[in-house]
Amino acid sequence: MKAYNQIFFTETTSLPNAFERFSGFAAPQEVIDFVETPFRMCGKDPNAFFVSVGISRQKPYWCIICFDDELQIPGHIVHSRNGAKISFGQYSDPPNYPDPNFIPSVGFILIEEEQDLLIAKENSKLFKNIWIFLNNQTDRDFKFVCVDTNSDIDTNFLYGALKKDMELWKQYIDNR
Repeated sequence: MKAYNQIFFTETTSLPNAFERFSGFAAPQEVIDFVETPFRMCGKDPNAFFVSVGISRQKPYWCIICFDDELQIPGHIVHSRNGAKISFGQYSDPPNYPDPNFIPSVGFILIEEEQDLLIAKENSKLFKNIWIFLNNQTDRDFKFVCVDTNSDIDTNFLYGALKKDMELWKQYIDNR
């Protein structure tokens, strides 16, 4: 895992019919390089994505976790957050039509505040490992965390999470 500081910006505009304020993230080049492949495979620009993540936010996310691939663990995420303000998304587009059987992938995780990760780490080895990693960082500012799925995630954990994910996704339908 690697951690990088986020750059959160807010601009005001005097253009007619424009939003009063515009906010966004400017990701460090190392983060852009890390997520370049999954974004480009989906026909997207990682820079545009990170800017859009911050639109209309008053303050930045405490942590943005980026994986180098989309993982099939949405059930694990909704189970683990246990009321914490943690959301996730995928790099690829969801279906253009309402599909009740659609199950999203996890390409990135957005964590509002440090306290939210403290809650989730009690229910998840993944969040616990990220917490341990971040707790060992000298810089306590909000971060981007790049997680290499081949080297940073225990394969036994991932196998177990994948095996139980569909059941968790269905069980936690109200927490999505």
